[in-house]
Amino acid sequence: SGCSNLQTAWFTGTAITGLSLPNGGIVKELKLPGTLTNFTIRNQKKLETIEIGGYGSLTTLFIENTPNLPIEAIIAGASQLSRVRLVDVDWTATSQETLQATIDKLSAVGGLDENGQNTPSAIVTGKVRVPSITNELLLSINEHFPELVVIANGVAQYLVKYYDWDGTLLYPAVVAGGETPINPVEAGAITAPTRPDISTQGYVFKDFGTLPTNVQSNCRLTAQYTDVWFVKYVNSDGTVLQTKRVPNGEGTSYSGSTPTMASTAQYTYS
Repeated sequence: SGCSNLQTAWFTGTAITGLSLPNGGIVKELKLPGTLTNFTIRNQKKLETIEIGGYGSLTTLFIENTPNLPIEAIIAGASQLSRVRLVDVDWTATSQETLQATIDKLSAVGGLDENGQNTPSAIVTGKVRVPSITNELLLSINEHFPELVVIANGVAQYLVKYYDWDGTLLYPAVVAGGETPINPVEAGAITAPTRPDISTQGYVFKDFGTLPTNVQSNCRLTAQYTDVWFVKYVNSDGTVLQTKRVPNGEGTSYSGSTPTMASTAQYTYS
């Protein structure tokens, strides 16, 4: 772990179960046996070639900012995998089906923090490239690993989630990098959300705020509401003739039937 100038390490034919490489260095070539149970490699940006005899014994995988690693093959072959931390990785999935299998496996294991301590779920950040992807799989990836960017057919795909005032998810939309997300109410994808009135005030849906342009990350947009005031038109005897919900700042006028007041011996009223 102290050999910061190490470039080549061959352990083929040995029975080592773990290897502590320098955190940062110039390792270019690694040959490792299939007996590894713990594979940790951090900030080795010069890595060009890696050969591992097998992944069946692997239980812990800690990869950070290191290119040219067969992520898909490692995950698929590691039948005993239980702890995973993948930070700033960049791998290419063979197909949507193999990506689905990788995500399913990663979603089922625990993880590691930066100090190697256990976390409840795997940590995965970076990029994964795939020829194509369904919205359902993209939603699943975002749910489990929101910092993993999916690049489908060369274009980054981001998830824009529209929430109501109380945090209820109203609509998820997939947006290609560089595009502007829709207003799902104006587009007819969903009906305008509502917010319950309180005793003295109500609400009417306005919009989702200023929509971002040139989307380059996952986004969260929250429904905005205009305050509504309750206006009551009351007859002289206290009878409520009409009630209106008027958005803040707007005018109002009476549009009900003409009010009446009983005549007296001396007067009539209009």
